[in-house]
Order: sequence, then C-alpha cells, then structure tokens
Amino acid sequence: MAVIVYFPPSDTTTEQYDKIVKELEAVGAHPAPGLLSHACFQDDGKLSVCDLWEDEASFRKFGETLMPIAQKVGAKFGDPYVTETHAYFVAEPART
Repeated sequence: MAVIVYFPPSDTTTEQYDKIVKELEAVGAHPAPGLLSHACFQDDGKLSVCDLWEDEASFRKFGETLMPIAQKVGAKFGDPYVTETHAYFVAEPART
C-alpha cells in the first residue's frame, strides 16, 4: 500500500538539498525506485519534504542511500512521519 512520508521542518538549507539531489543523481538513485511524487518546500525559512511512495519498503531502501549522502553534506533531518494512504490521485498532464 502507498505511504506518505513527511519530513518536518529542519535547518537543512536549499543548497544542501540541491547537493543531495545531485549526489543521488550521480549514483542513479534519483528518482528512486518506488517514488511516486516528491515535494520540497520552505515554511518560515525551514525546509520540509513530503513524498508519496509505492510502499514503506521502497522508502526504507532509499534511506540506505539518502542518509549517508545527507550526512556528507551536513544536512540534518528529523524523523519522518510515515503513514499509509487511504487514497491518492494523479492528475493528467495539461494539454497544450
């Protein structure tokens, strides 16, 4: 079952986030297998992430790659909130 993974606001900077994405791309882990959607946003200058994953196992497997990279760039995340979805919808892309 699909899960939502929410990382609460942290002191991670957008520069650190961008470095993490580049490192993940370099090792072929971005986008990660099982990731359905990803959003990174700021609230009061603090960075948060909200993902939708096919299942919790896919997210946990990705964490094995993510966390060493995050530590390497000095990013610190709080513990994620993980919950099963009741439903999720994907909109069709807009036609031009």
